[in-house]
Amino acid sequence: MTDEGYTQPPPLMPADLQQFFADVERAKKVVFCAPDMFENVRDAVYGGGLGFYYRVVENRWLKDGMVVLGQSEEEMFNVPLSGSL
Repeated sequence: MTDEGYTQPPPLMPADLQQFFADVERAKKVVFCAPDMFENVRDAVYGGGLGFYYRVVENRWLKDGMVVLGQSEEEMFNVPLSGSL
């Protein structure tokens, strides 16, 4: 095999890296937890190495024991608070 046709990729610029992490942050899912569940869920997510993909947020509007997976914090306004999910 030869290196014929191989081209060096362009250098990675700081702005490119910042854009990459901004895109990852936007794609992250949010785990909303009732106050009684927050510490356990947070420890499980971050201890399990999933902190890069999920962000854990305590939400006092949720009833005890509730955990809701969402795409954004804005999505939380559409969650039914009565009953269980």
